[in-house]
Amino acid sequence: MYETIKFDKEDAIGIVQLSRPDVLNAFSMQMFEELLDCTSRMIAEEVRACIITGEGRAFCVGADLRERKKMSEALPPDASPFHRTAHLNISRRFFETLENLPFPAIAAVNGVAVGGGLELALACDLRIAGASARFGLTEVNIGAIPSAGGTQRLVRLVGLARAKEIILMGEIFDAQRAKDYGLVSEVVEDEKLLGRAMDIARKLTEKAPLALRAAKLALNSAFEIPLARGLELEHLLASVLSVTRDLEEGRRAFAEKRKPDFKGR
Repeated sequence: MYETIKFDKEDAIGIVQLSRPDVLNAFSMQMFEELLDCTSRMIAEEVRACIITGEGRAFCVGADLRERKKMSEALPPDASPFHRTAHLNISRRFFETLENLPFPAIAAVNGVAVGGGLELALACDLRIAGASARFGLTEVNIGAIPSAGGTQRLVRLVGLARAKEIILMGEIFDAQRAKDYGLVSEVVEDEKLLGRAMDIARKLTEKAPLALRAAKLALNSAFEIPLARGLELEHLLASVLSVTRDLEEGRRAFAEKRKPDFKGR
């Protein structure tokens, strides 16, 4: 069905693998279109958690610069900056869609994750890395800046000072430093990466899906709105959850000392 990605579903877990290993899984326009379609498919198939990883020795090295060069050369000489950056629209749309999925997304970072590849990981809810993973937002080295959320999401994740160090220096760093920075929560042996990601995903699928969705919405809003508004949103979401069958099931299961069977209702 797809040409630039692979998709599999195991129980309620969606597994998305970027599949352009010959170019280190660089983003093409087609890949973004297929990723957007895949997110819609996962929602329709009631996925409760998804994993994003890369095929081969890289997670993703960001934009396919050869494709971007061809696109730029096809424009008239007097094309405006807006038209020269039109390709950013689809990448931004995908990253925002990923960030706002109604279920958690896990980045299982294998190998190189630079530029848009790191921005892809930043748009996920949880990030773990293989020991050989390498990270960086290196755009300043070629006269650009991160343009798929890197300047915004990185600050929110690691703080302003660290984000400035990463972006302004434009250096590539290893998985252990990524963990020290708080960029990833865990570093595992390369061969155990996908297995560990599946363990995390399975635990997430055991939680109440409506509660996960509400918690994700509240957390994603925490940096966007004043505290008072955030507390109002939290209260509203808690009120909505109070009348769900899942909460009733969770309380009953707790009282009966058994595992709850959540239905997302």
